Amino acid sequence: MKIIHIIDSGVLYGDEVMMLNLVAEKINLGIRTTIASIGGKNIADKPLEKEALKREFKVKKFRIISGPNLLGALKIIRFAQEEAYDLLH
Repeated sequence: MKIIHIIDSGVLYGDEVMMLNLVAEKINLGIRTTIASIGGKNIADKPLEKEALKREFKVKKFRIISGPNLLGALKIIRFAQEEAYDLLH
């Protein structure tokens, strides 16, 4: 099974730590997991991305226009389809 976790966060607080721990447990269970990190076009590496990479998790960065963004959503969905993810979370 392949799962992609989609998040737009510029911090590393409770929700983000919980997601990192969830990803770690899924990896321990043999579930292939990727974090899809959304951010604005001029955003550098986010704290969540840095921590995920430090833990050697797979991270896919999506830099898209802020706000409601159908094209950005389609970009994420297309990536998930091309990479054959079973679940978007």
